[in-house]
Amino acid sequence: MARVTPPIHTIKAMSPGQYTEIGVLRRLANELPDTFELFHSVDWTQVQPTGDRHGEIDVIVLNQRGDLALLEIKAGELKFSEQGLFKDYGGNLRNVGTQVQWQFRGIQHRLRAAGLNVRLMHFLVLPDAT
Repeated sequence: MARVTPPIHTIKAMSPGQYTEIGVLRRLANELPDTFELFHSVDWTQVQPTGDRHGEIDVIVLNQRGDLALLEIKAGELKFSEQGLFKDYGGNLRNVGTQVQWQFRGIQHRLRAAGLNVRLMHFLVLPDAT
């Protein structure tokens, strides 16, 4: 069983999407060996001349070699169009592709700035998509 930070029993879901996200986290924790570590809801910041960018990675998976996989979990209904994949947050449509690019670049920038040369992957998890 993979280790989870913060401990999974301390994570409280406040919305249906968060219940789905925690379900994915729980399944990963149960199915990955103890050589893996999972980090839930990791905040990131990237400072740029045009302004700061902030975000949150749903789950980061770390293996014993130091490879990182960023997981963006999108629960519920998504809108697919020629312009991309969108998620509706109470009438505010957000471009999922743009969001995952910011996340990847934000984490990649921080790792490079710290002098850490690790393998970095990014995955979009759509547990409710059919």
